[in-house]
Amino acid sequence: MEGYAAAVRRLVAVIAVAMSLWHMWIVAFGPPEVMFFRGGHLVFALVLLFLLFDRKGKMREGPPGAMDLALVAASLV
Repeated sequence: MEGYAAAVRRLVAVIAVAMSLWHMWIVAFGPPEVMFFRGGHLVFALVLLFLLFDRKGKMREGPPGAMDLALVAASLV
């Protein structure tokens, strides 16, 4: 289970860095169409939210469960 938690931590770090780079790209080269920009920002934020916090709003101590992963998948859709 520790390998799974470490993989999730790495995934969260990669997603957070990708979100930061995406926002820097937007600042440097101008925003895309408004709905694409808002949707992209929302997807990044929701995926990080469901991976980092439990349903009570507290920082997650263990890896996310099946329901949280289902919510991540729904966010991507």
